[in-house]
Amino acid sequence: MTTQVRPRNMPPASEPRPSPLASQPWSGAAGLAVVLAVAALLGIVPGLHFSLEVIGPASTFCLPVLTVAALWWQGWPFARFSRAAAGVATLALIAVGGIALTALGLAVTGNFQLGHLFGGAAEAAQGHLVTSPWTVPLGAFVFIVMLQLTVVCRQWPFKNLPAVASGLAALAASWAVGVAGFALLANWDFVPAVARQALGLWNPGGPVSVPDLVGILLCVVIWQLTVFLLLEGYPVSTIKSEPLYLAVANAATIGLGIGTYWVLHSGINLTPDQVNAAAGAIVAGTLVAGLLFEGWPARLISNPALSRLALLATAGVIAVAAGFALRAISLTATWTPTEPGQQWVTTVALNFIGAFVIVHVAVFRRWPVPAGQEGGTAAG
Repeated sequence: MTTQVRPRNMPPASEPRPSPLASQPWSGAAGLAVVLAVAALLGIVPGLHFSLEVIGPASTFCLPVLTVAALWWQGWPFARFSRAAAGVATLALIAVGGIALTALGLAVTGNFQLGHLFGGAAEAAQGHLVTSPWTVPLGAFVFIVMLQLTVVCRQWPFKNLPAVASGLAALAASWAVGVAGFALLANWDFVPAVARQALGLWNPGGPVSVPDLVGILLCVVIWQLTVFLLLEGYPVSTIKSEPLYLAVANAATIGLGIGTYWVLHSGINLTPDQVNAAAGAIVAGTLVAGLLFEGWPARLISNPALSRLALLATAGVIAVAAGFALRAISLTATWTPTEPGQQWVTTVALNFIGAFVIVHVAVFRRWPVPAGQEGGTAAG
């Protein structure tokens, strides 16, 4: 199988893989405890509304930086540090970069005021443009482009650059494509013109309503991670020609994302926020099954086809459990209107659980799991 982009020293499928029995399911269970603790700290402890309105947007803009640090730089510039020190230093770098990009996102979105960078409902009620929900769609677009470059395009066209330069180039390209795509496609027409003017909100006037656009983007993420992370690119990775592979991989990912959103939204009448919450849960399930547990126990099955089916089933079960659990927690708060409750589910599943699976495995190298028991995705 063709080598895929993967966290630190995770061997491609064509290379000998450390036996899951060597560390799983114990390292996965320990990591899951860490990830859930962080998710609770960010998503529940500060209050569900504060988590959605303040932490959520900033964490969205952290996601492209996390992708660069974990999957492009793979430890630079802290590779010589201990696992804990390197993880803390890299996490700080991601946070600083994410805050800076949140400010950039607010400036692109409309009337930028630094004092409202971490504004919540109180500032919004006073007519100030705050990050939630206005910057989140742009941040999501940038992240999806970064993920497309990383896991679908296998870092093309920047893979031959030095690691640091390639990561920075990918980040710049994801912003350029993300802003251009948002400008060409998105519209805020459902927000009254008077409100948009009062907020200073930029309305690109594109053909796709922002809620629908975000739903399509998150459905694209489902296929990005299911095919190109969980299934390691199969079946697209069987294509040997790189130009043909890139054409098929990009067309399939985007086309399947659009088709999935159409089925969920128009076919079974889910609202955009319900689609997003489902997508967030699927992403969380995929990353927990594929990275945290390294495909255990499905990868113990010798038959490749059955192993893939078992892997998909495992991720699906985790996604369903995560979705129902998060929805139950969201109902403990009062949401007016009700859509923010679904948005909180999406934020926690994608930004906190999903992202911190990557942080735990690829940034902290599974610390505090004892060294030598981290598993194949975190060796080194």
